[in-house]
Amino acid sequence: MGSRVRVRIPARGPGPAATVATMPASPPPSTHASTTPASTPRCGAAAWRPRTACCRTARPSATSASCWRTAVPRPGAARCAVSSGSRRRRRRGSRRRSGGWTASWAVKTRPEEREARASGANPKGATVAAVTLPARRVVLRDIRLDDLDAWAHWQQHGRAWQLTDGPDLGPPSTAEETAAWVAGRVTELRETIRTGAFSDPRHRLVVALRDDDRLIGEVSRYLERKALGWHAVGIGVYDDALWGQGLGYEALGMWVDYLFDAHPDWRRLMMGTWSGNVGMVRLAAKLGFVEEARYREARYIRGAYYDSLSFGILRAEWQARYPAGFAASLEQG
Repeated sequence: MGSRVRVRIPARGPGPAATVATMPASPPPSTHASTTPASTPRCGAAAWRPRTACCRTARPSATSASCWRTAVPRPGAARCAVSSGSRRRRRRGSRRRSGGWTASWAVKTRPEEREARASGANPKGATVAAVTLPARRVVLRDIRLDDLDAWAHWQQHGRAWQLTDGPDLGPPSTAEETAAWVAGRVTELRETIRTGAFSDPRHRLVVALRDDDRLIGEVSRYLERKALGWHAVGIGVYDDALWGQGLGYEALGMWVDYLFDAHPDWRRLMMGTWSGNVGMVRLAAKLGFVEEARYREARYIRGAYYDSLSFGILRAEWQARYPAGFAASLEQG
């Protein structure tokens, strides 16, 4: 029998921190009798298993821990390997390529950080100039310290705007869970305001009334499809007493104008909603967005099925509709 080596394999999940497995350095062919092709990845038997194909090139022993790295073979790859990256690199979520495989790890980050990274902004953020976009009755601007109480009030559990803002997307939360999230988010916002570390260009602005500067909502943008570079916009007018007055039209129009100006390489913008959100459907049409997709009875909300809708507008269409800019169109009435 050939010589044997001892291999220390990192473990993930419950159990010991590491398992020492003994494997033959040059095993004879007879010890590997199997109906599995030689090129097929083999994983150790353990309770935890990764989402995608995971392997070690050596045959694991019956007592070894399962792989804790995720290896995703490229199309046509003849082999699968495991990254030798350090734990520090894994925590940072870096990607390492070698030969015909790609190793990657999911890193839990806040949506604001993911959006900032996707836009090319530094997540840590340097101080940037303030943004103020005035319309006729509303103004889009950066959030301020004196906005935090109002913002926290509207984010609490059970507000009317939450009934239309994707109520089926994500698990329901209790009032206590929502309050804990709001408290943590307020702490983050306070630090961002203190340091002035907003993303540049912005991925979010608050909507305030021009006459008293009171916060009434927010506009945002996010990646709908990262691989394809599809960017989408969203809006929330929190105070339902102000719905139906055209304030959302002013705010979202100014926001789309800002994004097309700030990102000259963007050819289009999208927005999504569901057929039960009548106000959002009307707003999309009023701004010139075109319905590009309708997934029938794809959303189950409060005991009924609704269509999922996707709208889009091209830069050329926006410029043709508002040649002097959206703000100028508001002044013209």
